[in-house]
Amino acid sequence: MKRHTLSALLLITGTCILSSVYATAAKPVQTPNVIYILADDLGLGDLGCYGQQKLKTPNIDRLAAEGMRFTEHYSGNTVCSPSRAVLMTGQHPGHVHCRGNGNENGFALDPEMTTLPRLFKNAGYATGAFGKWGLGETNLTGAPNPLAHGFDHYTGWKSQMIAHTYYPSSFVRDGVEEPLEQGTFVHDLIMADAFKFV
Repeated sequence: MKRHTLSALLLITGTCILSSVYATAAKPVQTPNVIYILADDLGLGDLGCYGQQKLKTPNIDRLAAEGMRFTEHYSGNTVCSPSRAVLMTGQHPGHVHCRGNGNENGFALDPEMTTLPRLFKNAGYATGAFGKWGLGETNLTGAPNPLAHGFDHYTGWKSQMIAHTYYPSSFVRDGVEEPLEQGTFVHDLIMADAFKFV
């Protein structure tokens, strides 16, 4: 069986790009809301909405039933940083500026590049990313920071390496690193900000 990995950003270990539409009282907006979930190491066959029989994924299955399922969507790479760079820039994996994981700040996107969140902003969306960024330390100013690439809000890990723990000593909210009490389950904080944004 061929397995396609959805490499990514939310919930399990990643970052979720969430966008909601600004509506005006004078003219209702007909543009749909978009919630894009990109999860590390989650294969096509791991979800009920794609035919998984043993594992139960009722909430994701419901989102798929009420929204859309991607049936020809592929990860841009086999590892995190280049997959995110491909998603953010729309570049072919052979042309994107990073080809593997490594010096995360060296993988920062050029702020002059057209990015997916900037396209959403130009279309009138409010944009937010929640979880793992993987393209630079999120508390730094400039290119490493998701806020420099079209996101209005970001809550998540400071760096990709720290994202390998559920209990970090800090997390980042809109570019500001905040300390956490020992034993704080960071997913609860990230998801609370994501739900508040939605």
